Amino acid sequence: LVKPIGNAIDGQEVSAEYRLKPEDELVKLADIDFATVTEIPFQVQITYCSLDGAKCVRTLTKKQNITFEKDLAKKAANFQVLSVHAIQQAASLAQKGDYRGAQANSAHWKKLIKGSEAVSYTHLTLPTIYSV
Repeated sequence: LVKPIGNAIDGQEVSAEYRLKPEDELVKLADIDFATVTEIPFQVQITYCSLDGAKCVRTLTKKQNITFEKDLAKKAANFQVLSVHAIQQAASLAQKGDYRGAQANSAHWKKLIKGSEAVSYTHLTLPTIYSV
């Protein structure tokens, strides 16, 4: 995944969504026993130019624990990050003229976020997308 973001400014947030390959493709990987997998490695490489014009690369790596228990995943989720991602997705769809898609996306995320007992709703606001 390559995601150009242009000039970075203080407070800018960038998110990406991922999913695993379908199970039938994963079982073909002979060197991995999925019954024992407890974490998935992630890596991001950020390429940028410093103020003096030097080209730089910063690499961040993290292992993320996995679970197949939906309730446990919801309790561990960072809903501030998820709400920002939902807003960015809806805005992107609306900018492309896909107002119905933006509405559906917002409704999906709103249902997911509001369905969690671990969320304080005071800081989460999902946009309402209106068709023109």
